[in-house]
Amino acid sequence: MPAGRPGTGSCDHIRSGTVCVAPPSCYLSRALGIQSGDGLMKPAILLLAILALGPMLAVPTARAQEDGPVWGSIAAGRAHLRAGPGRRFPIEWVYTAPNLPVRITDRYDNWREVTTPSGESGWMHHSLLSARRTALVRQNTTLHRRATGDSPARAEVMAGAVVDLLDACAPDWCRVTAGEWKGYIARSALWGPTDPE
Repeated sequence: MPAGRPGTGSCDHIRSGTVCVAPPSCYLSRALGIQSGDGLMKPAILLLAILALGPMLAVPTARAQEDGPVWGSIAAGRAHLRAGPGRRFPIEWVYTAPNLPVRITDRYDNWREVTTPSGESGWMHHSLLSARRTALVRQNTTLHRRATGDSPARAEVMAGAVVDLLDACAPDWCRVTAGEWKGYIARSALWGPTDPE
């Protein structure tokens, strides 16, 4: 099954009216040029770089707290995840997947502390983020025509693909756009702002 162009999250493979929606082949890389082939791996943090800079990298304590975590997505084609809220902090990861969902847990000035689907936490400048509601597919699943498991399939969606959320999710299903297709995916198969409202 062909993989999509890195950062797109979809491919053009069509068979019998069903479109394959594939994940990007690599959506993040380590700073210092080390490439990660699996976007969902949990890396070691660059502790040596942080310790070497010492007190200069102390994170400001006067953070403006949100009422609670909120959701967003990466807007830029290349987004730096930093160790702290400012350009003086080292870049730990470079994300090259526009629309990847993130959980925003804190803010300081123009910076947002985010958690990514792989579990990495760090800071991104607000200009790299958007309010677009997307979700990451956590396991291979089926895009159905209706919100029932026995409805006809519209697409087979691969783990790691990013889909757009069209409405607030129901308890069991989310209405999404995957590639050029609209339909329903089981809420349990998604990571993102899928809690029913």
